[in-house]
Amino acid sequence: MSLITITQTMGCNGLAIARRVAEGLGIDLYDDFRLRAEAIRMGLHEENLRGFEEKAPDWFDRILGDKPEMYQELMESVVYEVARRGEGVILGHGSQMLLHDFGCAAHVLVTMHEESRIHALMHEMNLSPEAARKVIRQSDHRKKGFFRYAFHKNWDDPSLYDLCINPDKLGAERAAHLIMDLARSPELKTCSSYALEALASVANQESRGRSQRDGSPPGRPEGRDAGKGGRASFRRALQT
Repeated sequence: MSLITITQTMGCNGLAIARRVAEGLGIDLYDDFRLRAEAIRMGLHEENLRGFEEKAPDWFDRILGDKPEMYQELMESVVYEVARRGEGVILGHGSQMLLHDFGCAAHVLVTMHEESRIHALMHEMNLSPEAARKVIRQSDHRKKGFFRYAFHKNWDDPSLYDLCINPDKLGAERAAHLIMDLARSPELKTCSSYALEALASVANQESRGRSQRDGSPPGRPEGRDAGKGGRASFRRALQT
């Protein structure tokens, strides 16, 4: 089984690479659309999300801009639920941090030089160079702000990743094959039943934390503290 997180910068063709990886490995791709569907299926923040009617990725962008704490909770719950299945390609949304201690997950960064990204976005979105540069820098700024808020880390810290790829040099096809080679590497741990049970425990803790925010029973930790306890337990389980 392969569990891969791919973090991309805008204008790097990261989605196309992630699709090639998922198809090549025969596993599911969890992009914005699939993650949104998972969030809705799980009934996450159903009352609060009624005002966010846009399709992904605008749906996530709106939540991140208006309610960053709720966005973080959504991503924690959905990413842990997906990872509990033991395989899949998860695209973005802090998944490399949420699964940083998960030994059977491979974390990949796909990025290019800003000028190459501008050139790609000009063709993809029919933008002027100035408009493309503005969109890219806004995206980078938003990503940086979320990571600092949620994890107190810089998203472009290379120590967060097992593999950093520049598709401007390699091309999307070769980039995808490098990621698949990493996923198939014998050095990458297989997701043990013990690790998957730890993930299931975290997912349950997150679910209880959401229920408590709606009406917490006496004597139990409320809100985000419950989720933090679950994540701490998960990290301890993986280290034993």
